Amino acid sequence: MPSEPTVAVLIATYNRADYLEQALTSLCNQTRLPDDILVVSDGATDNTAEIVHSFGDRVRLLAQANGGKASALNRGLEDIHCDYVLIFDDDDIALPEALEQHLSFLRAHPECDFTYSPKYVFSGEFSMRAIDSQPVPELPDIPSDEFFIRTMESMHTMLQGMLIPKACLTAVGPFDESLRRSQDHDMILRLAHQYRAGHLKQPTFALRIHAGERGAGADRHDESERALVWARYRRQIFSRLYDELTLGDYLPLQQAGRQLTPLLHRQATLQRGLIMASNNLYQEALNDFLMWNALRGSRPLTVRERELIARMTQIEDMTLPKPSTFFYRLGGGTGFDRAALTAMVRGLYWTAHREWHAGEMINVARIIQRLSLLIAGMPVGAVQRASTKRRNSR
Repeated sequence: MPSEPTVAVLIATYNRADYLEQALTSLCNQTRLPDDILVVSDGATDNTAEIVHSFGDRVRLLAQANGGKASALNRGLEDIHCDYVLIFDDDDIALPEALEQHLSFLRAHPECDFTYSPKYVFSGEFSMRAIDSQPVPELPDIPSDEFFIRTMESMHTMLQGMLIPKACLTAVGPFDESLRRSQDHDMILRLAHQYRAGHLKQPTFALRIHAGERGAGADRHDESERALVWARYRRQIFSRLYDELTLGDYLPLQQAGRQLTPLLHRQATLQRGLIMASNNLYQEALNDFLMWNALRGSRPLTVRERELIARMTQIEDMTLPKPSTFFYRLGGGTGFDRAALTAMVRGLYWTAHREWHAGEMINVARIIQRLSLLIAGMPVGAVQRASTKRRNSR
């Protein structure tokens, strides 16, 4: 009988001793205890060392000069020798059965390399009673062969909810220390590109929302600046991916190794454009949309293409919406193809529908403005031709 795999938990921390104590307590109270818990203090100047030492031999401490989260995690990974690693945040809470759930899933699904789970969200003091009263959060049910492209499009998971083989982490290489933020996003993408993910339905951790500062000592920022900072680093990550990945990498795994037929070429080009638009690289997205339109010619849209175009105009985060000029230029690239325009309008409609039901009327007005610019961007002659076609069809 094979031996039980060993599991390590790795935490990088900087001046969050109070939160760290709660995170470590949750990890030491697991129904399946970790074999190793390693905290890397990234130049902390508070009582981090005292907190870690209060857990005795259950938790190890490494200290280094402040170099950023990626540097601290790389230092910790060098010192970990377990089969699996849970990379956890110093301000979050692991639910009691987290490790047991991850390992049980991997035993039942040997085709999966690593796991990922949804999360609860809380602020203030953590309480299992309050967590249990929340509805169980759900992640999109993504087919395993689409996990990489859908994760490029929108980050649905976090490292705190993933159990990863140490061998996989070694194979994809260290965290990128040039990234002061989004280094975990970059790591998840590299893992998803090479390995298969397994989706746990139940949450395994609770994410703490607080107003404290984030980032390395030289690049600190507060919660209000987080969206802008993340957008900047996502652009850095996806600019590199745009240059490094092949077009076939933007297809589901079952299609990625096949020769690019004209139809797959179109689909991959449009998928890449959607991913770039989702990560603030709007010129690259527009270039891909125009390239897709040229490849398509007069051929009808496939169901998949309609879906991708609709997602291209959806806005996930209204704190940093796609710019108005993007919609104007996107409209200009359609040549007033009615099917393409309908798909674009559908994406904006669902965004407006979500904001309307959330009571965010200002956001609804912003979406309507983008819709008007989408239509205004279409060539005047094309609009006239489309109107004539509609009159003649009556």
